[in-house]
Amino acid sequence: MGGLEPELEVAEEAELSLNPSVADTQSTFGETRYERDFDVDRLHRSEAAGGASAFDDNDDEPKLKYDRLSSDLKDIFAHDSATAVAVNPKFIVVGTDWGRLHLLDALGHSLPQSQTSFGGRHAHSVAVSQISVDHSGEYVASCSPDGRVIISGLYSKENNHTMSTGKTIHSVALDPIFSRAGSGSRFMTGDDFRVILHEKTYFNRHKQVSEI
Repeated sequence: MGGLEPELEVAEEAELSLNPSVADTQSTFGETRYERDFDVDRLHRSEAAGGASAFDDNDDEPKLKYDRLSSDLKDIFAHDSATAVAVNPKFIVVGTDWGRLHLLDALGHSLPQSQTSFGGRHAHSVAVSQISVDHSGEYVASCSPDGRVIISGLYSKENNHTMSTGKTIHSVALDPIFSRAGSGSRFMTGDDFRVILHEKTYFNRHKQVSEI
């Protein structure tokens, strides 16, 4: 029997490893995790019996780390309000109730493009509904309820495009590889009833390829 005891202990440990709720108790954080599993089981039993949740009075709001944007954004919001936002690793785009688009850095400072050609030509006459940025951060698209869709390049005008659909446009989405040569510079729009895929053809024109 003395020679079999080590093998028996190994077998018991192997069996524990197949049971996550029990095996977790062997780790540093396992005890907490096991207690949580127990509380979840207790919650399920309480709900099945028609009782109130055991966590109703004890749930805490998740603590999120964030930084409040300020700088030029304060001046923008002093006379306008945000209706849409898009985030790219290079910049942030904010669309406003007055139909303007602002390019900002991560701290809320206006980028040079926002004050020059982009800020002047990329504007709507009504509130911006949605903003989309391609993966490379070279093109920005936006739409508005008056049916207007605007696509502007930050470094090139090759794939710039503006169209008025005559219908309320709620959403727009650029192909992630929109700026890549030969990609078709595709984008999608959504109105009250349809989602439409647009693709670039000859002479910088776009056609409807398909719709859902």
